[in-house]
Amino acid sequence: MGLLLAIFLAFAQVATVSAVILLGIAAVSRARRAALLWLLAVITRRRLPLALELEALGDGMLRRDRGKLNAVVDRVRSGTSLAQALAVSPGLISDDAILLAHVGERAGCLGEAFTAEAERLARAREEAVTSTTSPSLAFMYLVLVPLVIPIILTFLMVFIVPKLEKIFDDFGAELPWATERLIKSSDFLLQYWYIGAASLVAGVSCAGVLLVLANAYAWDLRLPRWLTPGGRSRRASLALRALALPAAAGRPLSDALDPMANSASDASDRWRFGRLRERFQAGGNLWQGLADERLITSRDARFLGAAETAGNLDWALALLSDRIDDRRRRRFAMLIEFAQPLIVLMLGALILFICLGIFLPLVKLINDLS
Repeated sequence: MGLLLAIFLAFAQVATVSAVILLGIAAVSRARRAALLWLLAVITRRRLPLALELEALGDGMLRRDRGKLNAVVDRVRSGTSLAQALAVSPGLISDDAILLAHVGERAGCLGEAFTAEAERLARAREEAVTSTTSPSLAFMYLVLVPLVIPIILTFLMVFIVPKLEKIFDDFGAELPWATERLIKSSDFLLQYWYIGAASLVAGVSCAGVLLVLANAYAWDLRLPRWLTPGGRSRRASLALRALALPAAAGRPLSDALDPMANSASDASDRWRFGRLRERFQAGGNLWQGLADERLITSRDARFLGAAETAGNLDWALALLSDRIDDRRRRRFAMLIEFAQPLIVLMLGALILFICLGIFLPLVKLINDLS
């Protein structure tokens, strides 16, 4: 039993430290990217010397980020555009922000592109703070509570249950069924401890993945396609934000479609955006093309068509993009809201079983003595 307690304590410590590190890295990465986007927006909109400003900016950054930013400075000084320099130094800003930088350079509104993306991240952080689902509280609820239960159970089985067994043996009585089942279950976990450890790790991992998914939008995390069910919504929001840049600058929409088809980080995104560009160049309806690619609905396509006719296309694109982002964020946040009651029921059933196994012997002993 001591070995089992040590194993559970070790897993608890590892899981706790890992989750705290994950939350810390995500928060720092999100804040760093947002701050860098704001600085890039100021530098480009005020037309400050790009290489000098970026070099000065790198002096106050961490060594890893400073090395990446210095590589960007070297490429800018050699004549490479800022968007291309950022693309070959990944990690400073998100892939979506790099694509918007390509669009901004093509449409002549690079500063506006950085500003729009920085404002989007700021809104995401504000919504995450005011949301009913707190990442820290959700982590404590979904991870720490299931970790504490095995520790308490191990303590009961090591120090309490053996004394109950001795008392019942002295009186020649049988233990209640719940206590016997509890002892057999504990013996099984002790004999096959790796099953319990694997179950614990799997539960903690599922809770951590669920937490990351629920806050992926707020953390600006780019997760694998197989892990994130909201890839289509992310792609739709990115396309609308990119198209809003030339629309606001009074430039043709091809200034967005060409970089989207050539510079998107995902191959499937480049393929879809390439089909949209071909359709637009052939004289087709771009908004219906977005609907045919299942990026927006037919109603949204009609809405964008009407906005283009009325002359407020940039406003409509930004509005629809924000709506898609907000819907995607709420959908992921609902995972936590639905998971919490389910986990409460599961933990409640486990705690009820443990309480019955511990307290029924006392009730039976009192009844037998009376």
